[in-house]
Amino acid sequence: MMPDRPMRVTMVNKYYRRRTGGIEAVVRTLSEGLVEHGSQGSSLVSNEGSRGTTECIGGVEVVRLSRHHPVIHPVGGGYAPSLAR
Repeated sequence: MMPDRPMRVTMVNKYYRRRTGGIEAVVRTLSEGLVEHGSQGSSLVSNEGSRGTTECIGGVEVVRLSRHHPVIHPVGGGYAPSLAR
C-alpha cells in the first residue's frame, strides 16, 4: 500500500558532508537515496560554530545545530527539540 504522503526520515549524526568519514558517507548515501525514492529526507547534525544553519544538499534538508560545549562533546543541545518538529 502506498502512503498518501511521503515518508519523513531524519538522520541524526555528528556531521554531514563537511567532514567526511565512514558514518558521514553512510548517512549521506542513505539520506540522498531516500529522497531519490520519494521520501522526505533530513539530517540533524552539529555545526562547527556557535550558530545553527539550515541548507539543502542533494535534496536533503541539513539542519546544523549550534554547539554549546564543543570541547566536551560536539553534539548541540538542540537535538531533542529539533527532533520533535
